[in-house]
Amino acid sequence: MMPAETTFIDCPNCSARVEATLLQKWLAHNLDRMAFVWCSRCDSILVGFQQFLGPVGIHGEEEYSETQRLWPMPAVVLSDEIPEIIHSSLTEAQDCLTCGTYTASVAMTGRALEGLCRHFNTSKPMLFEGLTELLKRQIIDARLYQWADELRKHRNLAAHSSGAAFNRQDAKDIFDFAVAICDYVFVLSQKFEEFQRRINNSPKIVTPSQA
Repeated sequence: MMPAETTFIDCPNCSARVEATLLQKWLAHNLDRMAFVWCSRCDSILVGFQQFLGPVGIHGEEEYSETQRLWPMPAVVLSDEIPEIIHSSLTEAQDCLTCGTYTASVAMTGRALEGLCRHFNTSKPMLFEGLTELLKRQIIDARLYQWADELRKHRNLAAHSSGAAFNRQDAKDIFDFAVAICDYVFVLSQKFEEFQRRINNSPKIVTPSQA
């Protein structure tokens, strides 16, 4: 009897990355696969996804990406459009969420905001002044500034010996707001500009009501 295939996956119940057993797999047409996964630590059943990376080695063994949790509570997938200086801090903040170090997650989320200011070369080193400059330069709007400034305050509590402690829900909300800011600045804004260029360059269709 062949040994069961295992994988590593983030288990939300264990708040840790665990080695889990692949119970059942389904292949897509492009050889990506989904799977039922059993966490031996807490007996939970999870649903994971693995991207097919291609054949490797002399015998062409199939290689797959790390398993991403699809259910329950799927992990946030960070866009590759987010610059590395920010992306790496958000990734570390997400890792801290997974392992239950919530104050550290908030601190790393704040570091991502600092990376946002550095990416746009704000003139002042302090985060408050940097976010204010981003607002004046219309890189973020008033609502995003309000979110970012609130994150800044919590980042200060997390980064210094304030005695503040953060629970999972608070740390997760702070992380989600930071991701939303980055998606707006680096993903949606660019997508809208591309949409406008495509619409402006496409042939105009005149409907009878417009004629």
